[in-house]
Order: sequence, then structure tokens, then C-alpha cells
Amino acid sequence: KNFLLSSDQTVERKLKEAILAIRIERAFTKEQILELYMNEIYLGVGAYGVA
Repeated sequence: KNFLLSSDQTVERKLKEAILAIRIERAFTKEQILELYMNEIYLGVGAYGVA
């Protein structure tokens, strides 16, 4: 959701998050989802991801 949706705090965004979560869980394993997340997050001092 961090790189696919805006940072708005609205009911519409929450609904989009729920739909996106269902679609992602159908397409990827939990391990794949975690890997995608870990490689996208900000780690500080200009560093992103662990790989």
C-alpha cells in the first residue's frame, strides 16, 4: 500500500487498502509479501530496503 496508494486518511482509501490486501494475498505468498515490503521500506540516512 505504501507505494501503490496515496497517504490520504479517508474511508475511500481504507476500502482500497482492503481490496488491495485481498488481491496481494491471492497473488503472493506471505514470504513474498514480506520480501517486497522489506526491500521497499526506508531504513534511514538515505537507505531503502535490505537487498
